[in-house]
Amino acid sequence: IFILIAGSYAPFCLIALGGSKGTIFFATIASIAVAGILFRMLWFDCPRWLQTALYIGLGWAAIFMIKPLSAVLSPVSLFLLVLGGVLYTVGGVIYGLKPKKLQLGKFGFHEIFHIFIILGSLCHFICVFLYLL
Repeated sequence: IFILIAGSYAPFCLIALGGSKGTIFFATIASIAVAGILFRMLWFDCPRWLQTALYIGLGWAAIFMIKPLSAVLSPVSLFLLVLGGVLYTVGGVIYGLKPKKLQLGKFGFHEIFHIFIILGSLCHFICVFLYLL
């Protein structure tokens, strides 16, 4: 998951921001992702809430680059980027809380979590495909 989160930063850092600022921010995100992977390898059974918080924290680290990103992204692409982050976060919270009562027909919390992750991925895909490529 850390690799996927870091990978989702790549087009925004290396294409949208570009230059040394984008490269340095991406290298920072990638380094934090590697640290997260090592953390999970060393503490395999860490609490679900903690691993979820680490994933969400890495995902929202983009807030530190919101000003430069808003200067190079269109309002629609910035909206898609933020909406994707919100959807990922909602999915992450559902995953972290593991609410047994969240049941929609045959869909339990885990399937609902995946729906939010897929919707977040779709927002980021559309943003990259339409505005960065």
